[in-house]
Amino acid sequence: MKPWLFDILACPIDKNFPLELLILKWETNINEFEEFLKIFQVRNEKSIKNEELIKCTEPENRLKIRDGIALKFKKPSEYLNTINSSIQELKNIINLTKEPIIKKCIDILKTSVKRKIESTINLISKEDKKEKIKEIINSILPELYLINKFKIDTEIEEGILFCSKCNRWYPIVQTIPQMLPDKYRNEKEDITFLTKWKETLDTINFLQRDLIPFKI
Repeated sequence: MKPWLFDILACPIDKNFPLELLILKWETNINEFEEFLKIFQVRNEKSIKNEELIKCTEPENRLKIRDGIALKFKKPSEYLNTINSSIQELKNIINLTKEPIIKKCIDILKTSVKRKIESTINLISKEDKKEKIKEIINSILPELYLINKFKIDTEIEEGILFCSKCNRWYPIVQTIPQMLPDKYRNEKEDITFLTKWKETLDTINFLQRDLIPFKI
């Protein structure tokens, strides 16, 4: 499951949003995290622009932007608000893997990148000329690059989606979130999944919750 999908997933039973995401294992190789974090840190604009993650268009001489998170072309202020909302969702993600580089990446997104995007939103006004807005957007290309690489280009192999409203949990198995109604779930498979990750889940007392539909 790509982290971006978490931005839009709600509990299928009670429609609660947002959920809580526990990441137990990444499919993405650790070297990929190291590579895109390095590009961000050195602010390698050439490499960033070559990937063409952030796309601009100018219908009727008005700048609009989209990327892998904002799928439709939007006005700069609307686009940045979409990016900011996606960053805000990181507060509902708990990374339970032990790789320091992944923790570092998430921490940077939740702190310095978040602050940079928020301050940039305040810089843009409706009266600004297109050239000025382009200059402002170019100044935060590394931040836009990092959130896109994390949300779109990484893959969660195993994890749990948890609804705090109804206490239901849904496993992510082989990158697929299995969000089935209770009557279609396999108790043996769900118990096996929780047992497999018991040691990790115990670090946050997850198994002490009144989990539905199955618990150990």
